[in-house]
Amino acid sequence: MRAFAAARDWDSYHTPKNLVMALSAEVGELTDLFQWLTPEESARVMDDADTAHRLIRASLPEHVAAITGPPELEGMRRRLIDRPPALRGLGREDYLAAVGIFLLVVGATFPVVIPFLATSDLALAMQLSRAITLAMLFAAGLVLGRHAGHAHPVRTGLLMLLLGAALITAVKALGG
Repeated sequence: MRAFAAARDWDSYHTPKNLVMALSAEVGELTDLFQWLTPEESARVMDDADTAHRLIRASLPEHVAAITGPPELEGMRRRLIDRPPALRGLGREDYLAAVGIFLLVVGATFPVVIPFLATSDLALAMQLSRAITLAMLFAAGLVLGRHAGHAHPVRTGLLMLLLGAALITAVKALGG
């Protein structure tokens, strides 16, 4: 597909202006399908096979639409009709997952803050914080190595530690 597009120099036409104009043309075609429909009619647009086929064809890339026949369009329409309705709103599991992510972030960042709470010596707190960060990176690499089934998970831990040391060095070199 890329060779096909390259042979026709299509990339030179993919400027922001041209993409916006193409998008506007596509939206215009879709608007034409819904322009005079009531909300109730537009909700049932997939029930009418001809309208649904036009809508599906208009939403496909031009080169795909050109080779998509009525049986394929009907198959797409059937699959869209058979899809379960989208969930509305957030459920209990979503809120529990959000709390879990919050606790994970706090749990991963709080140990780095502890030295600043424990001492008023800023230089010492920075050194302790960096040491804790490197220890946490080593532990995370070790756990990752074990989880991934590496023969030598300590190497994964050491690589994570070295990556962290390199990042700390870069931050210090930039004045941080």
